[in-house]
Amino acid sequence: MDPQRIGTRESILVLTRAADRLLTLKAGDVVRGRVVDVLPGGMVNLRIMGNLFQARSTLPLSPDAGVLFRVVGQKVEKDAPEIHLQFLEVIPDEGSPRLFQDSPSRFLRILAQEMAGNLPLAKEIPQDFGALVERLLKSLPDDSTAIPRATREQLLALLQTSLRNTGESIQNRLNTLLTAPYSEEIPEIAEMIRVRDRLFADVEKILQVSVKALLENTGVTLEAKLKALARALTMDAELPSQDSLPGLAKGRSPGSEQLETDLKARLLQLRQMLISREEEIFENSMPTHTAKRRDVGNGKPAAGQLLHTVDGLLRDIETFQLLSKLTNSFYTFLPVLWEGLKEAEIAFKKSRSGPEGKSYYCLLHLDFDRLGKLTIVAMMQGRDFFISFKTSRDKMREVLSKNVRELEQVFDAQGFTLKGVSFLSEEESQLALFERLESFENIVNFKI
Repeated sequence: MDPQRIGTRESILVLTRAADRLLTLKAGDVVRGRVVDVLPGGMVNLRIMGNLFQARSTLPLSPDAGVLFRVVGQKVEKDAPEIHLQFLEVIPDEGSPRLFQDSPSRFLRILAQEMAGNLPLAKEIPQDFGALVERLLKSLPDDSTAIPRATREQLLALLQTSLRNTGESIQNRLNTLLTAPYSEEIPEIAEMIRVRDRLFADVEKILQVSVKALLENTGVTLEAKLKALARALTMDAELPSQDSLPGLAKGRSPGSEQLETDLKARLLQLRQMLISREEEIFENSMPTHTAKRRDVGNGKPAAGQLLHTVDGLLRDIETFQLLSKLTNSFYTFLPVLWEGLKEAEIAFKKSRSGPEGKSYYCLLHLDFDRLGKLTIVAMMQGRDFFISFKTSRDKMREVLSKNVRELEQVFDAQGFTLKGVSFLSEEESQLALFERLESFENIVNFKI
């Protein structure tokens, strides 16, 4: 039987165990799963949204197959909630010839449409949005200019909307993870606390911290670090002995220490540990392990809740990676502690060479709880800077203009010259060219 041609009635799967963890799903939601085991009697074990579930099914599913489902409905009975899923399609694995049997641009357009359908107007993130980001990350061509402009702009808008819809900064959600119940029982959490303390810098000390030091551990460059480490390992035979390499711990490869403080690397490690714990709990909850189930029953939700938070953080980091790839740039959150700051985007652009040589632009969009929104554009030519501030609040413009001398002193202390400063209202459009981040060449964009 061809699973792509299964009838409507035959294509319904019923999640019968632990389905209460998916009760937040609504009819019409699309989710991705993977077949873990095919069991006798029409039962299958599925992994959906990082959790293991048992389902009744008459579908001819294969172990380890990636599958796309649509939520049909749910049935809640005492101690036995059920989720009904409709089979949509088998998802080809990365590298499968089916993945690009149509043109890549058409495939990306389909993914963009699927993402648009899964991203509601309300400020919430779809249940399986991370799976869409992962599929896009694997499917983008090396050269993003090969993607039709309309598709690229649609993807950029959707991804930026998803980041805004999280409602909380990465910093706040990371703190939630590290202070969650049961977290003190997990050794990997203690390691994550050390990573967090090293990653985030207080804005009051920002002038004493290099931008590179702030950004190298946000997780967005993890794959680049892994490639560099792989190259270093292939050169091991040509390297001198470790005893002759100062600063390299015995038994470690050059660059491996960077992975220990990388946020994404640590989150992936924590995720794998939580999945293993979930699998152990799932095994102990089977009827043949009734005695064990009583012992672990109270802890069943803990790993799943932590895993949900970890998946959300990884989804955002991979969204930044996807934005980087789409814009041929470096795009990440800025790990800065700043009281009262709700949201901030910082972008850097290198212009083409002109009569004065290359110019560099920096764009900042800041949104404060009490002060409102502020846009700043800074241009550097040689060692000269020109800065513009734009805000709708007259009082803020007045305060900024009174402190220009202090700003000049900051530049002087760094060996630069502040050649010009302007203060604009929200209605003035002189900065419009610089405010369209997606139109920047060689953009580097950071987001808190």
